[in-house]
Amino acid sequence: MSAHNMPIVAAGIAFYMVWALFPALVALVLLGITVLGEQEMLHLLSRIRVDLPSSVDAVVGAQLSAIARQSRAFSSSAFIGSVAVALWGAMRGARGLIEALNLIHRQRETRSFGHRQALAFGFACLGGGFLIIAISLIVAVPPFPSGSDGDIESIPLAPWQWPILIGALMSSLAIVYRYGPARRKAKWRWVSWGAAASAIVWVIGSFLFSYYASRYMRANLLLGSLGAATIFMLWSYLTVLTLLFGAQINVEMEREADVETTLDR
Repeated sequence: MSAHNMPIVAAGIAFYMVWALFPALVALVLLGITVLGEQEMLHLLSRIRVDLPSSVDAVVGAQLSAIARQSRAFSSSAFIGSVAVALWGAMRGARGLIEALNLIHRQRETRSFGHRQALAFGFACLGGGFLIIAISLIVAVPPFPSGSDGDIESIPLAPWQWPILIGALMSSLAIVYRYGPARRKAKWRWVSWGAAASAIVWVIGSFLFSYYASRYMRANLLLGSLGAATIFMLWSYLTVLTLLFGAQINVEMEREADVETTLDR
């Protein structure tokens, strides 16, 4: 990974990922307010607690609540603009991810411009779908109006939300690993190992990083009010690096399998 400059590539992808994340969340909040109403949406947002790391909650949760309270200041053009910016950032990040996968697989890009754009759009939609699933699980399942008082009830899925989230992450990564690089389609059994390793490393690493960020606040002392945002950016960078790590595992496993097959002959 170091030989392919993956740390630098991951930083660029993480930049676009963060650039796409906040406009996408703004669009989701505005859409939720349109469907559910402002009070119900604020109630749902109050349930979101992201502990991977906790600084994500400080950056994301507070911003979403502020947007929901000021939703009357946003118009339909703001919603369209948020979707457009989110899609632009997500597609830029997806194109960077495709280039990184080509580097890891040592493949030259031979697909047409339209093919690459369609693939980037598909990966952007895949990331948006995973984001919606993750938020739904964090909130604990879609809301249902209860009784005459109009309160929000939710079905608690705490024992199951992490297995479901990890499964969704593994499935999304397997699709990216299989269709991302410009090569003949790999067998699912090869890409699944890297997807599983990446998902497990991401969850364990995020918990450890959350523990470190909550116990050792030297970064906040040095950076002041930028501490939470900096930790969030670092966590996003490590997330992309973990994704590329899974792709590298797939490549190494395929290479070893090819060597063993050659020796058997």
